[in-house]
Amino acid sequence: AAGGVVVGEEEEAASVERTGTAATAVVEESETAQEEEIRQQQELAQRNRAILNKLNDEQLHRYEQYRRSTLQKDNMRKLVQHLTNKDPLFAVNDKSLIVICGVAKIYVGELIETARAIASATGHEGALEPFHIRSAYRKLDKMGKIPHRSGQRRLKL
Repeated sequence: AAGGVVVGEEEEAASVERTGTAATAVVEESETAQEEEIRQQQELAQRNRAILNKLNDEQLHRYEQYRRSTLQKDNMRKLVQHLTNKDPLFAVNDKSLIVICGVAKIYVGELIETARAIASATGHEGALEPFHIRSAYRKLDKMGKIPHRSGQRRLKL
């Protein structure tokens, strides 16, 4: 019986050692993944700094304005409710509203960037005019960057 206890204790000790080794491996993998994520974030920050250093004063000012700008959540919530006919199936919570506002901000930014390029190409200086915005919309639509609910239905501007 004493020999059986020793063998049982040895098996238990070996099991604890394997479990400890496995736990150590999981911790090491987790630390490695965290280190990799930190490294990637540092590389991204460095690339962003390099890009910002290449901007002229006007571009830097526009970029700062873009970063500070937000779309009002209440207005976006009303827009989504209007588009979905206030269907409870499409209830918008705060997290999804943040995503919707982010996507809309990117869309508006791309539209304005394209309009600014069109204005520059035509030699226009100063504030954008409605013509530039409409032209930018048509250009993005032709490039396939404007989503349509069904088929090729286009917004007439």
